[in-house]
Amino acid sequence: MNENSDSSPVDLAPDVHLGRGISGFGSGVKSVFAGGSLLLKNKKLRVNAMVPLGITTFLYLCICTTLIYFRSDLMKTFWQQPEDWKIYLWYGVLVLLVVSIFVVLAMVFVPVATMVSGPFYERMVVQILREHEVECQEAGLIKGLLFELVRTSVFLGPALGFVVLGLIPVIGAPFAMAGIVIGWLGLASTAINPALIMTGHGPRSQIKFVFRSLSVMLGAGMVTGLALTVPLLGLLAVPCSFVGLTTHYAKSIRMKQPL
Repeated sequence: MNENSDSSPVDLAPDVHLGRGISGFGSGVKSVFAGGSLLLKNKKLRVNAMVPLGITTFLYLCICTTLIYFRSDLMKTFWQQPEDWKIYLWYGVLVLLVVSIFVVLAMVFVPVATMVSGPFYERMVVQILREHEVECQEAGLIKGLLFELVRTSVFLGPALGFVVLGLIPVIGAPFAMAGIVIGWLGLASTAINPALIMTGHGPRSQIKFVFRSLSVMLGAGMVTGLALTVPLLGLLAVPCSFVGLTTHYAKSIRMKQPL
């Protein structure tokens, strides 16, 4: 394999995907945990993960503190706390609303942290792809930023719209859940996108890839999104998802290549 970073990106077939159905969902869930295991074992990956982890930690703590402080006030703005049996429904919607807002905010700060920490994530992705003998080309700062902005807007807009609809009393819960699911896809897309860019995918192809591997993306995004609602655990979820999904992607490419 050519180790030169200036080598031409591999031309991936349109039908390359990470998995489908229930098994695909399970592999998406497992990929995040596998990424964490690989980070613990691989010193070079672990070192490159430290700066992104620090940036994510700072942004995460700021968002968590603000959201927790204002959670009840936000809910009362749209639906006053009832005193009858509806209070149980109110608390259920409150939990769903907080989770959906967490996911949407995560879709903002994770890409921001990724763009700021781009060189470090790029080193991690390049290392994984080359260890699996997948040809890749480093995207560069400007190209990576443009692609990240396009990709983020595709998922953030609909997720934000559904979360706002989720604020409607009583009937808003399904909309909030839809926002959460789109948010999970957005988080998984953030994790896999550097590898897609480096292997020659354009903006349209990057989005299509997410839906070709929909169940895997949902599994990985769900684990990352739920982890981000738990202090400390969420701080580790982002680099784990990058490493895990990139590794899964690299193995899928190798399986497609002739022996």
